[in-house]
Amino acid sequence: MMSPAKHNPDHPEHPLSDEQAIAQVVDPAKQIAKVAALQGVSGGFSWEACNDQGAPPYRGRVDMTFQVPTGVDRNAYFEQIAKTMEATGW
Repeated sequence: MMSPAKHNPDHPEHPLSDEQAIAQVVDPAKQIAKVAALQGVSGGFSWEACNDQGAPPYRGRVDMTFQVPTGVDRNAYFEQIAKTMEATGW
């Protein structure tokens, strides 16, 4: 009896190319920054292992920072960002 192959996260059947993996995380980060009108945005891309051993497979990661406007309540600002993203389909 044959059984269907089980999904193995350590060996995906159709892994993304490096370019696809980068775009998968960088493009949404750029969208968020634009849609939410974030100011003073900076960030970077890196690879990280999907496990505790530092071995493949790897995933793309974006770290992003931005400025919270002076005099604005931080919690209210982050809530507004969330509402803006929800309103645009996030």
